[in-house]
Amino acid sequence: MAITSVSVNTIAGYISKGTLSNTYAATAVAALLDGNGNFQNCYESWIDSSIGYRMDSAVGSDLDSNVFCSFKFDPAILNGSSELIDLYDSTSNTSTALPTDNAGTWEGMAATTTAVTITQTTSWDVAGIGNITPTNTTTAAVDWPSATKTGTDYETRNGTTGKTFCFWYYPRTETPNAFLYQICDNTENAATSGGNYSGVNIQRTSTLRRSFTVMMGNGTGTGSGNRRTHLGVRDSLTLNEWQFVVVRMISGSGQGVTSNYVNITLASAGAGARNQTNNGISGTSGTYTGAPVYISSAARALRFFNQRGSAGNLDDAIGQLWILPFGLNADDSILNDMFDATVGGYS
Repeated sequence: MAITSVSVNTIAGYISKGTLSNTYAATAVAALLDGNGNFQNCYESWIDSSIGYRMDSAVGSDLDSNVFCSFKFDPAILNGSSELIDLYDSTSNTSTALPTDNAGTWEGMAATTTAVTITQTTSWDVAGIGNITPTNTTTAAVDWPSATKTGTDYETRNGTTGKTFCFWYYPRTETPNAFLYQICDNTENAATSGGNYSGVNIQRTSTLRRSFTVMMGNGTGTGSGNRRTHLGVRDSLTLNEWQFVVVRMISGSGQGVTSNYVNITLASAGAGARNQTNNGISGTSGTYTGAPVYISSAARALRFFNQRGSAGNLDDAIGQLWILPFGLNADDSILNDMFDATVGGYS
């Protein structure tokens, strides 16, 4: 049976009850993935029958305080122009995951795509409920507009706990032929290698096979003193399988469950079996010890598949992605809920 509305009282407090102007906030739940059992049923119903446009929406409500996510990307949900969108609109305080009057279309901050294929599935049982894959490994890019609104957006981080990235990933390439950014939240909005190190850059490297290396920049230069790079663990990624990746970045060079970490769990592990360790990074380079710094510039934006001007060979796929404006320890139950609520679509 399709679930057309979810009471605010059942969404585990991830969206502040005091800030919603509507009694029901099912649209916000669908957009932000609050990771509870009710959500999975709601999402499954939407995928199967496109009932999302009939769900009550928090129109005009202030979702900017106490939100669970500051950015939510789901390749299975496009806008009316078949564009990828941020369901938590990072250019507006009110346009947050609003369905249009047409079935299956939504409004949100739209991305510009170059040389990528958007795959959408129509059944929860198909492996992968949506993903994006490069069609040209040199020029592929997904560019999101620079964050411009006042309040929480995808560049927001907590000064004490940092920030957290969660995403589904499907590696196809064992070793890239260069340092190739995959997800970076404050990089030059062009396929070039120019610009000071800033924000967080989640990248595949030519020196560490089947792994993610994560770099934080201070925004003032391109030397080793302007970055802290957390080095990937060889073979921590598994080729040709979906895996749930959690990246937490915080000040300093420390690594571990309560510090900086990359946490990887194969979809085949199944619900209730998410890995809760730092199994993706070990060791660092660079001497910067602060939190990621964000350069305010129209040329700086969130980007997927930034080949940095190189002749890239990386054709890995990205599925659902969430950016949280605070840091979570690797064993946090919220991460377990997110994994459990979505793993059925990737296994």
